[in-house]
Amino acid sequence: MRWTSRYSKDRFLKDKELLTCSQKITRDGGVTVRKLYLLDESARGRLGQVQKHAQRYAESGVTIRLLDEEEWIPSSYSASPEGYIIADEDLVMIQKRQESRIRFGEDDIREYRNNFEHNWHGASDLDAYLENAL
Repeated sequence: MRWTSRYSKDRFLKDKELLTCSQKITRDGGVTVRKLYLLDESARGRLGQVQKHAQRYAESGVTIRLLDEEEWIPSSYSASPEGYIIADEDLVMIQKRQESRIRFGEDDIREYRNNFEHNWHGASDLDAYLENAL
């Protein structure tokens, strides 16, 4: 499973359910989960909070990387960074502020998977990001 989350000054996900789900599927289900944090300028000013949040996921078995929003490589679907989850290579759940969409098409899944991989490889792991930010 792969997913991206956008963080801004007015939006830290209330994601107790996602954390619990991540713990179950990584520990009990043997699923590899990678989470890419996209940080805007306000989130970079609160790296202590971001670090605590990311470490909770890392402790549950999720592999974490961080990327500044300005470094985001857009997909052909959206020029701006998006929050999405790719599950089982069968569907993509796209999270917008007030809505969510699910895509099942092979082309959609391929596009989001490629977009995730491009951005994942450009991102830094948690420790390296924090070291460079200080």
